[in-house]
Amino acid sequence: MKRTHLLFSALLALLLAGPVAAQVTTVDGFFDGLPPGFNNVQGAVPLTGWVTVNTTDPNVQFSRVIIQVDGIDIGQANYGQPRTEVPNLPAGSRVGFGYILNSTRFLNEFHNVTVVAETLNNLTGERERFDVFPHRRYQFSNNATNLVPFGEIDFPNPAAELYGACDLTNPFRRYAIFEGWTLDLGVTDEDTGIGFVELLLDGTILANSRRDCAFNADAGLLSNCYGLPRLDIENQYPFAFNAPLAGFRFLVDVGFLVAATPISEGSHIMAIRVGDQSNQIQEVDTINVSFQCIENIDNEGSFGFIEQPRIGREYSGVIDIRGWALDFEGIDVGPGIDNVSGVQVYVDGVFYGSADYGLAGRPSVLERYPGYPNTRF
Repeated sequence: MKRTHLLFSALLALLLAGPVAAQVTTVDGFFDGLPPGFNNVQGAVPLTGWVTVNTTDPNVQFSRVIIQVDGIDIGQANYGQPRTEVPNLPAGSRVGFGYILNSTRFLNEFHNVTVVAETLNNLTGERERFDVFPHRRYQFSNNATNLVPFGEIDFPNPAAELYGACDLTNPFRRYAIFEGWTLDLGVTDEDTGIGFVELLLDGTILANSRRDCAFNADAGLLSNCYGLPRLDIENQYPFAFNAPLAGFRFLVDVGFLVAATPISEGSHIMAIRVGDQSNQIQEVDTINVSFQCIENIDNEGSFGFIEQPRIGREYSGVIDIRGWALDFEGIDVGPGIDNVSGVQVYVDGVFYGSADYGLAGRPSVLERYPGYPNTRF
């Protein structure tokens, strides 16, 4: 009798509480696809878009973005990239996704490419999938003639000013560094991979990685070489041949070119030209730069880079500010010392304090600015 009374009380409590609201989860988003009119793809295809998940269930959270080809999962997109144009969200919200599709894995025919957002119920462990529209239909077309090398120049930036010691009696040579990466996909082993990389100045070959790769003792670096470690490229193109060693580096003595060749100070076009294993040649990237003699400059300005905090990120509490600063001429702060004298920190234009300068551990700066004082610190 007591058990029946308890059951009746529980049912009465439910009736008095009214109907239980159903937990609802919805997904909003957009699969960007390729520019209008481009439905024929080959090689590595960049796919982008954005996704947001709205739910009334506190146990449900966004899990991942899945890329599908013809309804079959082929990979997980990188989620959390900033998107400034997403409606009803603050500018720069990190709801974007990106994925590089290796189209050489599939037959040369039409394929349906779809994006699926997946949620996870932390209480039950159940996963639920939602389509991100629109679906896309592309024709994959891969053959030896259209799978040419691709890549880019990472350093220097376009319109960079490159300095050189045009006085050839000056024993301290200045080197401009050109770094980047390049890869090649193919449909056969004979057509896959990089054969050589060349640096061009105004259309003229300055160096060829197959012919000129060597260690430069003055700079302390490998010069005019391909096959340098690039783990970041491996992460983006894990399917590409030789992706962990996709990097190239060229060293240019700007002062020697101006003083000993018909090359003049001023604007020039630098290009990276690449040949694959089947000798297909492609100019993968070009930049405009300016050559200048240090003898014609009164004082080079200091420069540097803020590594932390990062642009667009949200921070609170105590923030660690890190970076580096260089000055080729330096500031004389004592006998035998020729370097940056100090780094000051400003917040919204107001001086906040002085940073500790001279910390060790900057091999990447040394690689790009050989010969500068304090590149190791």
